[in-house]
Amino acid sequence: MNGNNDKLDQIQDTLASLANFLQDTAQENRQKAQEDRERMKALEETVASYISSTQGNTQEDRERMKALEDLVASLARSTEATDQDRLERIKENERKTQEDRERMKALENLVESVARSVQSSADEYHEKMNERIEKANEHEKRIQLLENVTNRIASVEEALARMLGSIDEDRPTILRKLNTIENKIDQMLDQD
Repeated sequence: MNGNNDKLDQIQDTLASLANFLQDTAQENRQKAQEDRERMKALEETVASYISSTQGNTQEDRERMKALEDLVASLARSTEATDQDRLERIKENERKTQEDRERMKALENLVESVARSVQSSADEYHEKMNERIEKANEHEKRIQLLENVTNRIASVEEALARMLGSIDEDRPTILRKLNTIENKIDQMLDQD
């Protein structure tokens, strides 16, 4: 039973570790997306500041400005796409984390069910073992009783044997007395 509990604990630890890892990964992705948005905002502010300071300058400055605006727009689209990709990955990780939690819950329910089943089997086994022990004790008592009865019978047989032996020893005396009685009766009959 302890082996099963250890395995259950290992499974639960592994699942908890997996859930923590997925949560940490989702948190890291959120932080990276936030950092990218902050860098993009700082870049936009820098470009806006540059644009405002250089407005009204020459055609060349306007072309550089246009190039910078295009670059900022391109970076904004790239960052937005990256953010969107990260958000989708975060959502996917959260969905997987939720699925893992559901699987972990199902697994915990299964483990609990197996543990209850194992406990029930162990209880049933112990109950049957106790019944067998009781039956073995009763059987041993019966055997002891039979041995006692056998010893008593043996004692009675010995006593009977001694008594019969004693009767056999006393038989000539009894026969003599009977013969004597018979002789007296015969004499009495002859006298009559």
